[in-house]
Amino acid sequence: MLPCPARLPHDLQVGQKLARWFGEGYNKWYFGKITEVNRRRTKQENVSVVWSLRKRITAATTWGHFLASADDYGADRLWVVLEPIHILLDTESSSAPPSLPPSP
Repeated sequence: MLPCPARLPHDLQVGQKLARWFGEGYNKWYFGKITEVNRRRTKQENVSVVWSLRKRITAATTWGHFLASADDYGADRLWVVLEPIHILLDTESSSAPPSLPPSP
């Protein structure tokens, strides 16, 4: 989780991943990606997000809008921006499949 952006919504970027808490009826965190930021709005919904909803059998996608404000930012509140985690793959590991010889 990243610290709260200093200037909301100006510091939010399209493509950033975030999590948002949905309460009554859901009571869980959902993960999504920012698709649009309206930098002129500071008192109304200013962020559009595409949410990936995974169910037992199918996966669904839905869109939503919310007001990104510092007042409700944080793991104990309603939303957070997620820090990307870069994974380095060890391609020389013995568990990696053998490479093919170069073609003539």
